[in-house]
Amino acid sequence: MSAARPPEGAHTAAGGEGAPVTAARPPEGAHTVAGGEGTPVNAQPAPALRASIPRTRADFHAEQGVLLVVRHAPPAPAPVAGQPAQVAGNPAEGVEILLVSRHRSSVGLRWPSKRIAALHRLPIRSVWAARCALRCAPMAARSLRHLIRDATLARSRRARAGALATGALALGAALLGWRPAIAPVAQMAGASVYSAATIERGRLLAAAGNCAGCHTAAGGRPNAGGRGLATPFGTVYSTNLTPDAETGIGQWSFSAFQRALREGIARDGRHLYPAFPYTAFAKIGDADLTALYAWLMAQPPQRSEVPATRLAFPFNLRPLLAGWNALFHDPRPWQPDPGRSPEWNRGAYLAQGLGHCGACHTPRNALGAEQGGAAWLSGAMVDGWEAPALTGLSKAPVPWDAAALYSYLRHGHSPEHGSAAGPMALVSCH
Repeated sequence: MSAARPPEGAHTAAGGEGAPVTAARPPEGAHTVAGGEGTPVNAQPAPALRASIPRTRADFHAEQGVLLVVRHAPPAPAPVAGQPAQVAGNPAEGVEILLVSRHRSSVGLRWPSKRIAALHRLPIRSVWAARCALRCAPMAARSLRHLIRDATLARSRRARAGALATGALALGAALLGWRPAIAPVAQMAGASVYSAATIERGRLLAAAGNCAGCHTAAGGRPNAGGRGLATPFGTVYSTNLTPDAETGIGQWSFSAFQRALREGIARDGRHLYPAFPYTAFAKIGDADLTALYAWLMAQPPQRSEVPATRLAFPFNLRPLLAGWNALFHDPRPWQPDPGRSPEWNRGAYLAQGLGHCGACHTPRNALGAEQGGAAWLSGAMVDGWEAPALTGLSKAPVPWDAAALYSYLRHGHSPEHGSAAGPMALVSCH
């Protein structure tokens, strides 16, 4: 025989077959825990139903995985004199159901569907509906576990998708950074192709650019490479600049040489690390590049196997330098400023291009690129030595003038500023 639907405002305990048990409505705002120790005395379930309802919160957690709380909606506030009366939301709706999981998170039960909406409280219009919701508590616990499982699987799928996207970006960068090799040329004697004046000009340019300072190992032959250049990303070893066909640049055409200095791409298509200052050498004009190439090819070849540069991941992925170049490199040659004097333009050409002063005297960002703006030539640290500012930010107690700078660069010493030491000594002696 089916039980009659209880009147509105009565409490009904669920959990087994039989007639519902009703109880008087507790005071407004009181909380009633299903099967908990706080159940009102006058709302005790019948003996036939008592065994199917957990007696304590701990038992309920162990059996169902959730704690079901039934509570009444608060009454409307009393009217205040002189102010309009406030109407409470859902005044005729008696109770609402709140599920609390083991992790202390609240979820609302949307009965009779099998879904759980996170942090959602669903008001129930009658105690009869509360009874049905109590019967669905095991189903709610299973749904909660399924919800957690589905969320974990979704996070796993998102992680895999992110890894695939990262791999696709890396592959795209590699493809975009790929450059073809330039065909080798037969080794030739520079003196038979270029004039003596062009070769002499190239010698002066090589001295101004301090090629031997970086491309000569300690105790090694000039420009034969092998010198280790310490960087925050690892040690980069300089290459052999002599015209040796196997270990040097003997098979490089002028086009390959020009591409290396302008774009940072070797003859075989590999990206060169910016420790080789192609960001500055790109400013060199074509005539000076030709003269520099002529002088290097006129030197005696030196066979020299230099150590391989091995940086940690991901800096060992040279194709990624295509992105670095897109961000920080301008391959356009230097252009004079028509509003400045020829002497000023000549100095700017040497400082920004061939002399690459900023490589040591400009601080770098986290990716190893020279900072621009007011930071250019504002001073930096190189191999534990301070490269002072070359601008008005200089801390020299005696201001520099043209004669002092000429003496310092030509002879490595200035009476007012002392002698060059550390990395600067290599610059002045070459």
